[in-house]
Amino acid sequence: RNNLTETIPSSLGTLSQIDALILGENALQGELPASIGNLSTLQLLDVGSNELTSTIPPSFAKLESLKYLVLESNRFNGTVDVLES
Repeated sequence: RNNLTETIPSSLGTLSQIDALILGENALQGELPASIGNLSTLQLLDVGSNELTSTIPPSFAKLESLKYLVLESNRFNGTVDVLES
């Protein structure tokens, strides 16, 4: 836990060599930035236990290396069918 607040910056999508993004158990708000879909080497994305809203961006379908996805305890709506292969 880092006590992060506000929103997740879209600039995270420029971290081209990152394989894990762990932002869980904070107080992050707003939407998941579509730019996260640019992280082609990302294997773990944890945004659980925040206050995120909206839907999973369609760009997440480009996360071909993703193995672990943690979304629980947020306020997302819709489905995660964008991640189905």
